[in-house]
This record gives sequence, C-alpha cells and structure tokens, in this order.
Amino acid sequence: MMDVYEPKFDQPEYTKDARRYYLICSAPRTGSSHLCELLIASGVMGVPAEYFNNRSGIRRMTKNFGIGRNGHVPMERYIELLKKHRTTANGLFGAKIQHWQIGNLTKAKLISKHFPGAKFIHLTRADILAQIVSHNIAVRTGNWNSMQGHEALELDRQSLRKSAQFICEERAAWDYFFAANQIDPLHIRYEDLETDRDSVIAKLFDFVGVETDFDFLQQPTALRRQRSQINADWIDALKSDAGY
Repeated sequence: MMDVYEPKFDQPEYTKDARRYYLICSAPRTGSSHLCELLIASGVMGVPAEYFNNRSGIRRMTKNFGIGRNGHVPMERYIELLKKHRTTANGLFGAKIQHWQIGNLTKAKLISKHFPGAKFIHLTRADILAQIVSHNIAVRTGNWNSMQGHEALELDRQSLRKSAQFICEERAAWDYFFAANQIDPLHIRYEDLETDRDSVIAKLFDFVGVETDFDFLQQPTALRRQRSQINADWIDALKSDAGY
C-alpha cells in the first residue's frame, strides 16, 4: 500500500486555470484505496487520496504544506494548495471522500466553489454483509490494509451492529447527497473492480474524459478478498440478528 501523503507524490506546481475535477465517493472497505493507486499509476488522473479525513489526510498534508495551527485548518487555503500540488500536467485533480468527512466542505459550499463541474464516482460494495464484517475487523484491529491479527478476535455483536449502522448510514447518506444535488454519478462496485478491473477503469476514464494508453494489466492486483472462518461466522451472526 503506497503512502500517498508523502511529498514525493506532489506534482510540479499547477497554476493554470484550466482544471478538471473528480471525486470518488466511497465508504470503508469498498476497494477505494486500490482504485486510487491504479489511477495514480496512470500519471494522468491526478493523485486521488483521502484528503478530507481529519485523522490522516488533513493532518499529513497540512503538515507538508506548513499550514494549520492549534488544530485549526484554513480549509480554503488547504484546498488551493492541494489543487496546486496534486494536479497532474493534464489539469486533472481527483480526491476520494467518505460521507462522514464531507461536513467541512458542504457547510461552506466548498465543493461547488473549488471543484466546479466535478465528476462524481460512487463506489459501493454489493455484498454489504461482507463489507460490515470487514469494517468491524479493521476497526477492532486498527489494521486497514490487511487482515493481520484478526484471528484472535471474538464475536462482539454490539460492535458488529455499530459497524452495520455506520456502513448503512454512509451508503444512504451518499444516495441522499446525490438526489438532493441532482447528481448522476458513475456507479462502480467493488465486485466489478475485483473481477473486471480493466473494463471498470476504462469506463471511469471515459466518464471523466481522459484518454490514456497506460497498460493497467501490468499493475499488481492488490484487491483480494481476505476471508476466513471468522468472516463467515460473523456474516451468519448478522443474518441471525436481522432475521424475521
């Protein structure tokens, strides 16, 4: 997993007015990190990352930029610096965002102001029960990039229900956001990214309006379902709790 907040991923300063934008709207455990790594590798899709996560992206990038003091982040200045340093030479800037991170942007209407005409990609996972279990394991182990250490976990139904509530709320919140703003996003599913990656990527490039001859077949496939008996048992627990 690449550390996209490292300064080595900064692009030559982009100061032209001609820019295009896209936002990957996701929830945890939908393959968004893998998708962003593929797009970064192309060299023509900006450097999409979770820039509005105050637990990681905001903290790391404001430190890189030398802005923000005493926990206060000048959001508009931050966005301008992101656009200057994370836009590829073809004028494309991308970011991924989860709905719980969007408050600082929507309160001040910063999306329409700073990302005019942005294309929206909605990344979801059809198997929502597997997504809930994966989220719960990641939360409890603190390991978001692998399943290492999950073997020792025991079923905690209350914790699992919290993950279920969070994942369902995130999905519903994005649906509401798109409907309220009359946005017709490109829909991508985790499962399609897993089984038909190249077609999904081609569709995304066409949606954003970018041409490339980059060979995605040469890129490693980091998206692998990491299942165990624990995953299966916890999915059964969710089914049991929700039974009618």
